[in-house]
Amino acid sequence: MLVQLARSVNVAEYVTFLGKRDHVERLIPLAHVLLMPSEMESFGLAALEAMACGVPPVATSAYSFQNR
Repeated sequence: MLVQLARSVNVAEYVTFLGKRDHVERLIPLAHVLLMPSEMESFGLAALEAMACGVPPVATSAYSFQNR
C-alpha cells in the first residue's frame, strides 16, 4: 500500500521500505525521518526511540500522538 502510494506521488526513488527488521536501533539513526502512519497507537514507543536517536517522527493524529 505505501509502496504504491510512493509510486503514485512520484517519490518512490527517494523512499526505501525495509520491511520487518531486527536491530532497528542501528537503522533509525540513519534515517532522515521516521514515518508513523498508524491510525491507532497505544504508546508510541517507536516515536520515542526515533527522538532518542535524534530522528524526528512524522505521525498521524492517532490518539497517543495528539497534543493535549
